[in-house]
Amino acid sequence: MWEIVELPLKARWHDGRGSKSKTSPRDGLFMTLVVLEQYNSSEKHAMDFGFRAPTFHKLFCV
Repeated sequence: MWEIVELPLKARWHDGRGSKSKTSPRDGLFMTLVVLEQYNSSEKHAMDFGFRAPTFHKLFCV
């Protein structure tokens, strides 16, 4: 799966202005798949991955 999305995801991961995410594109894909597979609150997923809830929410909802 990573081979399919690697180039487009890497191209868009650091687009835009402002601070850049310290999360790698591959880690972002993994977190997305976990969130889609296991429906829990964003607070629960944020704790699992070591983020604060607002930061975790911004990572996927922007």
